[in-house]
Formats: sequence, structure tokens, C-alpha cells
Amino acid sequence: RRVYLDLVGLPPPIEEVERFVRNPSHQAYQEIVDRLLSSSRFGEKWARYWLDLARYSDSNGYQADQLRDLWSYRDWVVSALNADMPYDQFTVEQLAGDLLPEATDSQKIATGFHRTPTCNIEAGVDPEENRTNQVIDRVNTTATVWLGTTLECAQCHNHKYDPFTQKDYYSLFAFFNSTPLEVENARQDGVQFDFYGPRMEIASNSQMRKKWHQYDAESEVAREALLQVKQEALVRFPEWKQKIATGHLQPSADLTEASLKKFKQWLSEDPEQRDAATEEKIKEAFWRSDTVVRDCRRKLELLTEAQKNAEPKTTLVMLEMASPRTTRIFKRGNFLSPTKQVLPGVPVALHPLSSEASPDRLGLAKWLIDKENPLTARVRVNQLWTEIFGLGLVASGEDFGLQGSPPSHPKLLDWLAVNFIQNEWSTKRLLRKIVTSATYQQSSERTFVHQQRDPKNGLLARGPRFRLPAETIRDNGLAIADLLEEKMGGPPVYPPQPAGLWHQTGRGEPVYRVAEGPDRYRRGVYVVWRRVAPYPSFVNFDAPDRTRCVVQRPTTNTPMQALTLLNDEAYLEMARGLADRILKADLTDDRDRLTRAFQLCV
Repeated sequence: RRVYLDLVGLPPPIEEVERFVRNPSHQAYQEIVDRLLSSSRFGEKWARYWLDLARYSDSNGYQADQLRDLWSYRDWVVSALNADMPYDQFTVEQLAGDLLPEATDSQKIATGFHRTPTCNIEAGVDPEENRTNQVIDRVNTTATVWLGTTLECAQCHNHKYDPFTQKDYYSLFAFFNSTPLEVENARQDGVQFDFYGPRMEIASNSQMRKKWHQYDAESEVAREALLQVKQEALVRFPEWKQKIATGHLQPSADLTEASLKKFKQWLSEDPEQRDAATEEKIKEAFWRSDTVVRDCRRKLELLTEAQKNAEPKTTLVMLEMASPRTTRIFKRGNFLSPTKQVLPGVPVALHPLSSEASPDRLGLAKWLIDKENPLTARVRVNQLWTEIFGLGLVASGEDFGLQGSPPSHPKLLDWLAVNFIQNEWSTKRLLRKIVTSATYQQSSERTFVHQQRDPKNGLLARGPRFRLPAETIRDNGLAIADLLEEKMGGPPVYPPQPAGLWHQTGRGEPVYRVAEGPDRYRRGVYVVWRRVAPYPSFVNFDAPDRTRCVVQRPTTNTPMQALTLLNDEAYLEMARGLADRILKADLTDDRDRLTRAFQLCV
């Protein structure tokens, strides 16, 4: 059960458990591990942790928090993990896939990693300030994910504890500074802004593009037909107005009693004194009530909606400007106070940048995965260890500096990091080594001695034991209830949640439409992630809002968690699903039914 949840995030089938109990050999266990590592469910499970690091979301953030298309990047992460893409390649493609020679669509999609920062389009926003904040986020996230350092301290001054200067910070800033604005004031009024940024059309949209053009042509024909029908209907307009004036027209869904009263008053006035706007309002009401016009207009609305749904999908990507921007150190971190100029470079305290390296994101990415870099492999090993054991070999995974926790097992961390590189940066080989170790396979029973001497299991004297992350709790319930939909990839899904959570004030407010079909039972990694209102049961189980990079989620115990499992509509569906599964099983005795239910659940 432990290795199933750790590698694929789902519980083992009862038959698998019974088979292993009959043959609990080391070889049988290794076969299970290999099968799980090759499962397509592996990428879905491990993508969750990476998406926290990447601060992945389906929305912009801030008050308006409108949705944006970035799910192709999420699917890229799942596919890359399933394919066991070497971590050095995984790094390069996400930081600089667009700068690779003859970059493929997949490599460009991978750069969505740094298109995830929040984007402010509220009234009065300064587009340059917004862009600067995004670059700062990219620098800080890159330092956290690959170097395990709190580099953001150096935005305003030299780091107080670690050997990083403010110049080091803005030298890294320069690698990301040549990106275009992502906020546009289309009306030039300084009030209404739009998110637009670099994006690319997904190559698999050729069929959708064909449909879009078809609907576009049909819409144009319907639009012309509507104009003609409206003109022809005008011969009936005088008679219709006469009925209103004489009170012979009855109220309807298109013409309320209040509207009739208002129109009657207008029509009683001298036609020459009636303004054109009033006449147009009366004419529009007539067209809404005219059956022929209404049917024609409805046909156009359906075609317009179909065309909108068939619009080719896009995804956000990184793009380098033709002429690089000049980068200057900001006094006290304020973008309005630029001082001396700096060139792209790396922290002096770390290994030097190759003289042949390009002064762009590609050069930085290659520097990060250089074998001379003492941090990247160790930081990644620690991230994977944390996900498996609940506590990293370096407990402060975001801070390998002087203020961070020293490694509990420094030689083990070093050995795993070197082994990781020597095995071609293979994540699956590293995980296989960890989960087939005697340390991982220990009993998780906690004795009085454990509790007194090592309550957090930092000494690894017992097997890991900690609560599942939010998405896995939901996936676990769906699998137990035999409801889990295994479809992979595609736009985010909308499972049941309490009504009204997305209601707010703001332009372009998205609507939460609960999925009715199998999509409501898909894995948590595909659930829509809106920053101002993440999926509530995930929030109750400590999922972040993903406005920033998160290395490790906190673990809390609150009454809200019990209430979620007892009352949330999704979990009530799972309870009914489990009941149906038990009742449909070939069991006649209630004791056998209870035993089967217990086996399925735990």
C-alpha cells in the first residue's frame, strides 16, 4: 500500500495485496515497483509536487483572477515524468526550451514553467511594474527550485547570511529581463487592462481550426440572413406598435407588462418629438418578440457559441525579445530607482559560468545542470526524498544556506546526488533505489522510544508515516468507490464544490460549471486551479493557492478536514459509490461485506 501511494498515488487492488501476502519475496516486491514506475499514473502523481514548485495555476491571480490556458504545460510535465526525461533535459526545456536550436512545439510548451507567475490586470496597474514583479518571481523561483536558496533576500541588499550580493541577484535578473510585457491597455485609458503575453497555438488543433473556419462561414451567412429577416419583418412593425398603443398586445417572456406600459407611454407622444434612441428600443423589442426574427437570431447565437468552443487552443510560452533590455540594480529593490548597470551572470560564490555560455536563459539552464554545480542534484534528491519520507534529508528544502537545517545524513545526500548524475539524471532509477531500500521498507510502527528520541523520524529508525496530500486523498476516495476516471490530459475539470465560491466583483468573472459526466471523477491533478478560490477540499487539506513556489506543504489537523470528508458533495458521492460496489459484489453475508469494505478502504 505504501509503495502504491508513493509511486502512483492510488491504493493497490485487493487482489494485488493478497498476491503479495502469499509471496512477500524481495523479487515480488521489485516487480511491483517496476510495474508502478512504468504506469502512466506515475506522472500524474509526481506532477502534483512539481506543479507546486512551478506555482502552476489556471488563473492570473489578483482580484479579477481571470482564467488562462496553460494546461498544456501541466500535460507536458505529466508526460515528461512518465517518460523519465533526464532531469538535466527537464531543466533546460523548462527554463529555455524556446532558445534551443530548432525548438520543437513540446520544448516551447515546456517554457510554461515561467509563464505561471501572477499577472495583475486591475485598473491603474503599471505594466512595467507588473513585468518587473514577474521577473523577480522567476529569479526567486529558479533559485529555490534548483539552488535551494533564499535568494530573494538579495533583491534589496546583500544577503545577510549567505554569500550572495545584490549584484549577484540582478546578474541573474538579467537572464530573465528580456521578456515582453504581459499586460496591455488596449483602450489607452489607464483603466481597463488585458492579459495577452506570448502564446502559441497547440499543434493538435488542425481539426478544430477547420471546424472554426466552417462555423465562421456559417455564422456570416446566418448574420446576413438575420439582417434580411429583420428588414422584411419591418412591414409588421406599424401593426405591432398599434397593438401596443391600443392595449391589444399581451405580456410575454420577451415583452413584460412594465415594458408594454413604458412603450405605450412613448407611443402616445408626438412621433416627431420622440428621439431616435427610443425608436430603436421599441424596434429591438419588436424583433425580440417576432417569431421569425427570434428563430433566426437563435440560430446565429448557437453558431457563434459553437465557433467559440471550436476556437484553436493556445498555451502560454516564454519569448525572448530581439533586443535585450538593459538591466540595472534597483536601489532597495524598487524598480523606480535603477542604479548601475549589470550584465547576465551567476553568483560569484558558486562555480563560474563557462566563457562559451550564451548570456541568456539557455546559458543559465546549462550552468544549473553543470556537473560542477554542487547544488542542483542535491536539491532535487532532497525534494524526492521529502515526498517519500515526509521530511527531507535537509529539513529546510527551500534553504540549503547557513540559516537552513544541516543535512541529517550528509554522506547519504552526497552519495544519492552523485548516483543521480551518474545514472543520467534518471528520476525513476533514483526512486527505485529509495523504495527498494531496507530503510523505506521498515515498519512504520512508532514505539515509545521513537516518540521520545526521534518524533519526526529524522534518524530513519522506522518507515515513513504521514498524511496524504489533498489531491491523493480525493483520488484515493474515488479509487475506493470505483468511480475514478482514468482519462489523461486536456483542459481543467470542474468537480462538485459548494455553490457561490467563485462569486466576486470583478471584470470578466469566470463561471464554475460543475461537470456532469466522467470529468467530475478525474484525478486531482486535472482539477481547475483558480488562485483566489482553489478547490475548497484541497484548501482544507493544506493545498497552497500557488501564487508562489512551494517546496513543502504544511500538514495541519483541523475540524474542517473531518467536516469535508463527512459533508462535501464529492465525498458523499464516493460514499454512495463504495456502498454500490459492496452491494454489487458476490457477497451474501454482512460480515463479509464489512470485511471487503474495510479491505478496500485501508
